[in-house]
Amino acid sequence: MMRIPRYTVPTANSIPRDGRALGAVLAVVLLVHLCIAWGSRDGVIQDDAESYVLLGQNLAAGHGYVFEPGRAPTSWRAPGYPLWLAGIFLVSDGSLGAARFGSALLWTLTTLLTYLLGRRLVEQRSALVAAMLVGLSPELAGFTGLLWSENLFVCLFMGSLLGVVALATSRPCWYQAGAFGLLMGAIV
Repeated sequence: MMRIPRYTVPTANSIPRDGRALGAVLAVVLLVHLCIAWGSRDGVIQDDAESYVLLGQNLAAGHGYVFEPGRAPTSWRAPGYPLWLAGIFLVSDGSLGAARFGSALLWTLTTLLTYLLGRRLVEQRSALVAAMLVGLSPELAGFTGLLWSENLFVCLFMGSLLGVVALATSRPCWYQAGAFGLLMGAIV
């Protein structure tokens, strides 16, 4: 059985240094993604985004998981991303711009999860580089302006990878296994 190398978790003394560097990376990533969200706030909804937005709007309006109010519920799309959008639409009065800002927050969280995963596997510098590469990748940053399920999927996937590594490199406990199971279930 292959063993994953175990690096030390940051100590209380290393947190300020780690925290400043990570904070700077997360701030830059958030700023970049917010600029993309702002620039695309009134952009065209097309391709897969049309059905995700429609399902999210109908959920937020109380019509259920349907493409048209009064019709039968659909199983055409997995419910995770439309539920995410419905939550945003409920608090933002149906704003597509707010949904794109939500995507910016998801990518910032994905960057943080990448860093945390890296800290479990490699030293701090490499973890920061990995986080920057994920957070500032032009292709991934472009997803912020699109209302596609990849925004949520990649975030949940990174969380589940972190859960796998945490279970493999530490003494497992029931709540870690449960959290990992919930993340894996949410991905599906």
